[in-house]
Amino acid sequence: MMGDFNQILTSDENYSISTYTLPVRGMEEFQECLTLCELEDNETRGTHFTWENGQLEDHILLKLDRVLGNQSWRDNFSDVYVFFDAPGDSDHSPCVVDLNVNLRSRKCIFKYFSFLATHPIFLEAIKSAWEKDIPVGSKLFSLGQKLNHVKKACRKLNKEGFSNIQQRARDALAKLQDIQSRLLTQPSDNLFREEFVARKEWKFFEKAEGIFYKRKSRIRWLTLGEGNFGHQAQNAIQYLVDNDDQRVDQNEAVKSMAVEYFQTLLGQETRKFSRSQWKN
Repeated sequence: MMGDFNQILTSDENYSISTYTLPVRGMEEFQECLTLCELEDNETRGTHFTWENGQLEDHILLKLDRVLGNQSWRDNFSDVYVFFDAPGDSDHSPCVVDLNVNLRSRKCIFKYFSFLATHPIFLEAIKSAWEKDIPVGSKLFSLGQKLNHVKKACRKLNKEGFSNIQQRARDALAKLQDIQSRLLTQPSDNLFREEFVARKEWKFFEKAEGIFYKRKSRIRWLTLGEGNFGHQAQNAIQYLVDNDDQRVDQNEAVKSMAVEYFQTLLGQETRKFSRSQWKN
């Protein structure tokens, strides 16, 4: 169900320069109607507000247009999303419902590498991105916009400071070795200073490269997770055998037997377990 409902649903769906009296009764009735019909908004992108009155002195923005769906709709179109564009010469935003988003697009996964935090202007860049002005909207909308700004700042830092990190580390080491060769041949104050700066730069890239490879190996482990989980399952304790030679495989019972075994091992006067009673 989609269209102009001529009614806002929550207080954050309106913005006005001057005082605007909220249609509280209409909002309550609209909420009751959607609850009764088991309808909810589909995922929305683009503009938050969908209508404006076009009056400069008393400008009002409202979210009047929406696309609603029930549980059956969401089960059949789990990847659907709604896009509201800028209105142009209209007072309402045009709306597009995309039913095949996964068939035509591929999301680029954002990966945060901790070596970004070693960049000299990391905190400054993140703070600046977080404090950028956000268009008026719900708290969730504002949070999403702030996180997008921070992701862009991280990508920019990565591109400018750490792109092709392996080559940068090799170049930094080659530069350091060149300075050291000249320093050990014809020492000078300038070369001492250059060697100090070059060593610091190489250490910086070496540390970043180490973090990069560690993270990459973790990603590879997750990619091959099925095999790793199989290895874990093979080495896990599946069951224990109690003093009556009865198999115990319930999770809580296994835990209790393990605790009791180690209590006995540490000297408490309880029944003893032999190592042969433990089975993998």
